Amino acid sequence: MPNREQEEQHLAEAERHIAEAGERIHRQQQRIGQSENGKAQEKEGEELLATMLESFSLMKHHRDLILDALAGLNRSPTPSPAI
Repeated sequence: MPNREQEEQHLAEAERHIAEAGERIHRQQQRIGQSENGKAQEKEGEELLATMLESFSLMKHHRDLILDALAGLNRSPTPSPAI
């Protein structure tokens, strides 16, 4: 069973990946808008962007799963100390 510390580490890593992916997506969008290499390269750039956006969505879903796991840990009863 995962513990709080592990889940918080996973959450921090997921947040970092999401932020980095957002920056890469922004740069790719700019490249597509500035492309001077013709329609073929623009189409490749748009296909890459679509893949990046799909991965971004999956990253956010993964983060939501981690948040759900943390919420579940909050709801878990703490064992009573033995007397």
